[in-house]
Amino acid sequence: MLPANSPKIAILQRRQRFTAFLSAIDVAAMRAYKRIVPWYVRRLRHAHNWPVEWRERINLLDDDERTRAQLRRKEESERGATRSQLKRLAGEYKRLLINALTRVGAAYIIKDERQRIVKKVRILNPVRVSPEALWFQIDTARLPYHVPITVLMAEETIQTVSAACRRVVRYQWDNPENGFWFIVELKQGMRGVPREVDYSKMLNALKADAPPLAIAVGTGEAGRLVYRNIADLMHILVAGATGSGKSVWLKQVLTTLILRNTPARLKMIMIDLKGGVELSEFSKIPHLMPGIGIIKDKRQVVSVLQHILAEVDRRLVLFEKRGVVNISTYNQRTRSIMPYWIIVIDELANLMLDSIGRQCEPLLADIAARARAAGIHCIVATQRPSVDVITGIIKANFPARVAFSTASNADSRVIIDTGSAAQLSPVGRMIFLFGNTKLELQGPFITPSMVNDIVAGVSGGQQIETLERRKRHNFTPEDFFRHALNHLDGWFPADRLYETFRANGVSQTEMRTIARDFSNREVEVDGKVYRLTDVNYTGKFVAARRLLPVVENIDSDDGAYSAGEPFVMPIDSQTSVVEVSQNFSPVPVVDRGEADEDATQPDGDEIESIEHAQAFTRVR
Repeated sequence: MLPANSPKIAILQRRQRFTAFLSAIDVAAMRAYKRIVPWYVRRLRHAHNWPVEWRERINLLDDDERTRAQLRRKEESERGATRSQLKRLAGEYKRLLINALTRVGAAYIIKDERQRIVKKVRILNPVRVSPEALWFQIDTARLPYHVPITVLMAEETIQTVSAACRRVVRYQWDNPENGFWFIVELKQGMRGVPREVDYSKMLNALKADAPPLAIAVGTGEAGRLVYRNIADLMHILVAGATGSGKSVWLKQVLTTLILRNTPARLKMIMIDLKGGVELSEFSKIPHLMPGIGIIKDKRQVVSVLQHILAEVDRRLVLFEKRGVVNISTYNQRTRSIMPYWIIVIDELANLMLDSIGRQCEPLLADIAARARAAGIHCIVATQRPSVDVITGIIKANFPARVAFSTASNADSRVIIDTGSAAQLSPVGRMIFLFGNTKLELQGPFITPSMVNDIVAGVSGGQQIETLERRKRHNFTPEDFFRHALNHLDGWFPADRLYETFRANGVSQTEMRTIARDFSNREVEVDGKVYRLTDVNYTGKFVAARRLLPVVENIDSDDGAYSAGEPFVMPIDSQTSVVEVSQNFSPVPVVDRGEADEDATQPDGDEIESIEHAQAFTRVR
């Protein structure tokens, strides 16, 4: 037996105390685990109330939230890149400003026997930066000796500084407390109008509580977005030469109106005197006046204008009985909503340059003079802005005018009384005139495929969904088909395309809906016709949809192509169908329509073999 003071006994006692300490830690950890885990489980039940950043870390986001998170990160990355670029530009222009001011004499030079000291103008930090301009504040408290503030404001100084920076530079000296600033414009100077404007961007920037007849006019200097309410503009006169962007601007106005207004709140009467070509895309919208449609014959215009004038008189009489002065007050005091009317006339010249024009001119002028309070507004477009088309009585009743590029100064003066619209460039550039306001703007660009997509959505009763989709992204089904042809060899996997475009705001449901709606239908992409096949189930494998080219049939008599059935290349009689099918990847068969009733129908196996071979030759 060991003595009590033995070193071995001391070692055993320390080991026992350490083991007891570890056991106590294990017990405490188990108790904490039993308490914390149920709390965490309870918190997970309310995870939908957590901030998005928290749920993203534990992968509890749905598809829409994950897409919005990616868009937010993309925007933050773009803003960070923009800030870095602006900081770099600020350093360059700061050096150019100081050197230019020194050259014009805004400096104090001390000459000594051995050295030459130059005291330059100082610029305070930090520099204000924005995508539109750079703001440099001059340190007026420490200006060089014998350099007054008037030197910085002199016209020669501003011109020298602008030439050195190759930008338009201006100064700001409103209040001595705010300091003296040099402002370097980054958007191509004071007339910095962009050369291209995205329609989806302007539609997304339009506030949800904006008036129902608010439209996107265009983008002006320094990226300024200009919107106007048609109810305030009363009537709009649009004019410009052929190919100046007049029809595109008119289509985006109509598209905005049908997206933001229900058929119960807005009715349209379209008069297309170009043969029904320009406005034919809107022939199926529910906003058109029932029983009228798109008017293509100018002999019907007189009766339609008389009908509109009678509606104006009826509404004014009704307003007088109700004791109101306009349609807005009437809709506030009554349960039944009186709809707005928009009358669109494309190519006024075809209406005015004959005997019918003499009957239509007073009717149109009378409508324009009295229809504003009744909620009836006109949008008139012409590509021949001459005095015999835009007469004095027409011009006086259309206060809002949009002038695109004209062929001569005389045509520009007819529209806006100045020659500013003559030879405007690029396409889509306009002069917007309303009252004392005259702005040079770039109209938003909308593609024909986008117009067709929006009209199809509105006609199908999906107005709200179409509006939200247009605000999220600027893609149409044709863009997705083009991407599939260029990058996926024609294959159209909906989930893979969603992963490609999800960062741009495209949802998975939308992509699957496009694949389902266009299945077994012909689509046109860049002038070529394709058929989107259906999903092909071959045993354990599922082949995705694919775009197969549809080749026109060849007439056997003269060898010319006809627009009949898809052409199928003949198979050599010595090549068996089995040999052909061995080299072919399973793809859906293009539907060739119903067979001739008088033709002899082959049995099932022969039909399958023939379709198998036709699909192979078509893919080749």
